[in-house]
Amino acid sequence: MRNLKFLLISILFLVVVGLFLVETNTQANMLFRAQSLMNASDDEIQKVAVDYTYGRFNVLSGTPTVLLTRSVVKDELPSLGLSAIDFGGEEPPLKLVVMKGDFDVSSIRRSVKSSSPLRASYIVYVFDLKVGAPTLIQYSLDGSHFRKLLNDPTLPEVAPAPNVVNEPALDISPLTPGPKLPYGSVAPTVMPPSVAP
Repeated sequence: MRNLKFLLISILFLVVVGLFLVETNTQANMLFRAQSLMNASDDEIQKVAVDYTYGRFNVLSGTPTVLLTRSVVKDELPSLGLSAIDFGGEEPPLKLVVMKGDFDVSSIRRSVKSSSPLRASYIVYVFDLKVGAPTLIQYSLDGSHFRKLLNDPTLPEVAPAPNVVNEPALDISPLTPGPKLPYGSVAPTVMPPSVAP
């Protein structure tokens, strides 16, 4: 009887904690739901970007503002100082959004556990308009990485990287790209030649 009572109390406790976690997660996700933005105006995309920011990151102070919203193609991202992306198929329409605020972007680096926030003043999103969610997210503490993108000479220049000793890496031979796939197709798994049997 005593064990049954303990078991029932334990189950009740787990149910209450589970309901709390579900409610907390639901509240965080209420701000952002991915949906097609193919026919969305820039104002609607900006609202989605703000909602995504509140849903994904902690806003430490103030209200985030949108500095720039514009169409972009993947090939121009590196010339803007952003990372290159590839879709392995048909490129969807993309929209670039630059946010300014006081953000904790610690959730980007899930493998790094820290009690202090990873602060950023700028976040750049590249939204896939078909999916309605970012396909690229980059951030900067002081905006230096986005100086060229924003065409803002008042932002600091990117500090040069420290000298790093380059050690030989694994042999990663270039792969021959396969055929371009239609948007939404699942790309086949490819084994690099260096690990092929």
